[in-house]
Amino acid sequence: MNDDEIIALFFARSEKAITETQARYGRTCLAIAGKFLDDGRDAEECLNDTMLTLWNTIPPERPTSLGAYAYAIIRNKALTRFDYNTAEKRNNTISAPIDELEDFLPDESVSDGVEDRQITEAINSFLRSQNEKKRYIFIRRYFYADSLNELATDVGMTVDAIRNILFRMRKQLKDKLCKDGICI
Repeated sequence: MNDDEIIALFFARSEKAITETQARYGRTCLAIAGKFLDDGRDAEECLNDTMLTLWNTIPPERPTSLGAYAYAIIRNKALTRFDYNTAEKRNNTISAPIDELEDFLPDESVSDGVEDRQITEAINSFLRSQNEKKRYIFIRRYFYADSLNELATDVGMTVDAIRNILFRMRKQLKDKLCKDGICI
């Protein structure tokens, strides 16, 4: 089934929509959650929560790409679970690639006066200004949490080259955010 047919099932409130979505996007969703979470049970729970969120938001939402919509939802669910698992009182043995951006993105005290929408638009504007390869590397690292080794293999570069590109991009992003009045 294609996305339009699955979305039509959601609008018809057919439970087959969940089954078809899991068949089409379930493995990739689990892979995304697995990049943030060590425990497969947590990843499974995020997948189940994602399916529930899809059920509760379609309708009224009609996503252009069901896959991208599901991937964004599971990523957010996995990050929430990651934050829960790594809270100070809990085990803090793993770190997500998003931690690399902590020094460059404003924290909650700074973002009180800045709308999340402004930060999102500044980041999107920054990414649009990059070439396709750099944008791909940035998104794969910080949205999908790909490892440096995975990225290097995928784009045919060395790990050091990927690390350098990401370092420069983080510096450029920080400069862009400060230029837009979103300084730390």
